[in-house]
Amino acid sequence: MYVINGNKNSPNTLLILSGIHGNEYSPCILSNKICNNIELISELKQHYNEIIFLSNINKEGLINNTREFINIDLNRIYQYDFSTIDNIKKAIEKSTHIIDLHSSPHCDNFILINNTNTANSYVEYAIENDINYLIYDQYNEYTIKHQTQLQNKISITFEMNGINFISIDNILNAEIQLNKILKTFHTINVVKSYPKYKSQTIITAIEDGLHYINEHKQLVCLTLDNIEHIYNIIVDKDFIATYPIKSYYKKSETIILIQKYNQLI
Repeated sequence: MYVINGNKNSPNTLLILSGIHGNEYSPCILSNKICNNIELISELKQHYNEIIFLSNINKEGLINNTREFINIDLNRIYQYDFSTIDNIKKAIEKSTHIIDLHSSPHCDNFILINNTNTANSYVEYAIENDINYLIYDQYNEYTIKHQTQLQNKISITFEMNGINFISIDNILNAEIQLNKILKTFHTINVVKSYPKYKSQTIITAIEDGLHYINEHKQLVCLTLDNIEHIYNIIVDKDFIATYPIKSYYKKSETIILIQKYNQLI
């Protein structure tokens, strides 16, 4: 744990978590870059009494390139009790604002928003600050984000690209989005209300074949009979959040997730 003292008159404490999952290396690198960004930290110190970095949390997993910590998912800490988890819980308890850094197999950089009674506030924050977002229906109620939101804390998950490897290009792209978040995170005002924005759109394979996203952000399916089908899947500011993680998909398999921009239910 690394703690930076800030504005003692501020009621807010910022916690940045990384390395919860041992096969997600990029969040650890990004957290370190943020911690060493003197100009950014100086700005954050104006808005928070403390900035806490809890990094490389799952050391066992990072060493062995495994997601879990001794067969336990540390992003489900409210199901368990032992020393490593207790340290995370203590840091969370004293924090008002929490950013949990994660990475996924093949995605863009975005805030992952659970489709709950706090979703509207986080979506509107993202739209106002030009931050990519995905509203997710299949969330787990025991994640750090969900449990801390139930405690009325300002809490988000930031997803970046890459599992099992480190890509400097990916990290630099993620850093641009995360800097936007960090500079504006203290401005979020969460009001509970019934979700009004359309959640993720799941794009599935219409038929068997090789699938990819072309340069026009269209979905292309090439059958094994060498017949090509092209589908327009986005309009305007629609956001492709996750990209194909393999090439060949069978009919009805999920290929990608799209977030319809600012679209009401």
